[in-house]
Amino acid sequence: MVLHRCKRNAVVNLGVNLGLGAQLFTKDNFRLFAEGKYIISELDRFVLSVGMLLIFKEYLFW
Repeated sequence: MVLHRCKRNAVVNLGVNLGLGAQLFTKDNFRLFAEGKYIISELDRFVLSVGMLLIFKEYLFW
């Protein structure tokens, strides 16, 4: 089963993301975060994200 076929003359656009983020642990179930990244491609841009995380139950996988 073939999901996607590529032509021989396909155009490939490459880009690079450079980013940094941080979390502030205010309480056991509440965190604030901010992250920024600069995207280098045909259309260069800076993206800034801020928000909060509310944790209902913490899962440990180790």
